[in-house]
Amino acid sequence: MKNKTLYLIITLLCVTLVSGATYIANSYINVDTINGDTGTTVTVDDTLNVSNGLNVIDGNITGNLIHGEMWNYSSNATAWSFSMGSVDVYYNLTGLEEGELNGFTHTSNNQQNGGSTLTVHVDGIYQVKAAVSTELSGQSGIYSFAVVKNHDVSSDRSCYARRTVSNGNVGSISMTCIMDLSAGDLISIQIEDEANPANGLEIHTANLNLVRIGET
Repeated sequence: MKNKTLYLIITLLCVTLVSGATYIANSYINVDTINGDTGTTVTVDDTLNVSNGLNVIDGNITGNLIHGEMWNYSSNATAWSFSMGSVDVYYNLTGLEEGELNGFTHTSNNQQNGGSTLTVHVDGIYQVKAAVSTELSGQSGIYSFAVVKNHDVSSDRSCYARRTVSNGNVGSISMTCIMDLSAGDLISIQIEDEANPANGLEIHTANLNLVRIGET
């Protein structure tokens, strides 16, 4: 797991941060109390709150956003089998490995114990993206894919995709949405076979990633 401390580099002409204290060109902030005078190095131990907006006149603000990722890749010859024993039941996708993490933790379990999950550490609004590449060996079927919160597919239908997968067909689906998440929420991918009889899929690649883009 790669945890990162938040760093902001502010390069601008003049900006008022808090309580009337003004910091100018090339102030450095190393993530509630701000110490220092105008134009000096400023250290913030926990959270930096900017009141009344932040207007960057010239330069950039850079930093590590809260983000989480899990993924897996298998070559054509070694795709992993994902079994689904019943029709119209969502199964937790397994086999995803830890990716880039900052403000998330990754857990990998079997289907019955939640599958592969990312645990949210920070409340917020998140941009969510997911992609799954599949192949079917068996009777064609209609499959549904969803990014779910706390293993409940009804919790958020904004990250949802549905497609027909044919015998021998290799294809992929992608999902993009915005989700309102709280610390402790578990995020995972679930797959459902809608057609009788239920058939599992061969998974070639999968990726789920989230980036925090705002407050709730």
